[in-house]
Amino acid sequence: MTPPKPTLNLTPAMFFTGTQAIVLAHRHGRSDEDELNFRLDKNSTYQATEALLRHRELSRCEITMETAGLIVNLRLKRCYHHEGRLCRVHYVSESGSEIRRKGLKTHEIQLAQVAAWAAARHFATPPVGVRLVYHVLAADDNEMAVTESWVVDLPMEPQAKVESLVVKKLKAIEAALALDDEDLPECDLDERHGTDAKPFQKCFDYCLARHNCPQFTRYVEQRAKRGTALPEMFASLGNLKKAPSPN
Repeated sequence: MTPPKPTLNLTPAMFFTGTQAIVLAHRHGRSDEDELNFRLDKNSTYQATEALLRHRELSRCEITMETAGLIVNLRLKRCYHHEGRLCRVHYVSESGSEIRRKGLKTHEIQLAQVAAWAAARHFATPPVGVRLVYHVLAADDNEMAVTESWVVDLPMEPQAKVESLVVKKLKAIEAALALDDEDLPECDLDERHGTDAKPFQKCFDYCLARHNCPQFTRYVEQRAKRGTALPEMFASLGNLKKAPSPN
């Protein structure tokens, strides 16, 4: 009897995270530390903004993608409709805003294009384009607040081009599912939303697989050996017992 295919339930943001993170979260479960997260003040800003946009969210949009050895249910989350466009909201720091004004992040463009592609498959009327909204966050009286917002409108990429990108990612995930944890392809700098100064920015901030990630654990252990201060919630990361990889 043929074993069932692995089934992953992903959002566009999760689909465009590192393949390593996708597989680790599938195997070991996702970290959920909102109550402990040192970005809690920022999260309250996100929640307030998202509450205002909830009536525009395309949360009912879900499509199923399948390869020879994998099923992925892709559900849109934090994707909105506005003036006929698929809108994706990003929250960035002042330095992050300046970086994007000089050139948008490739993964953010791809994420929005794939979300629009999914919406075009789900709805009778496809989006007329893609809209990226950037909210700039900065400290205001010791609280995080949106200090500036700006918008970039992009045309939809040809559907065949986006579908080719999706198929490539599906094949990468399928291949990675056959590997042990230690052999998974490491997340690159872009997938970690990193910079030269903060190469593991996403991992410290909100990666769902960080507590089972060999790459991140090695980095934390190296910092600990150098005596570099770590947020308290990561101080004992290197001592966490790892779950065995499935055969």
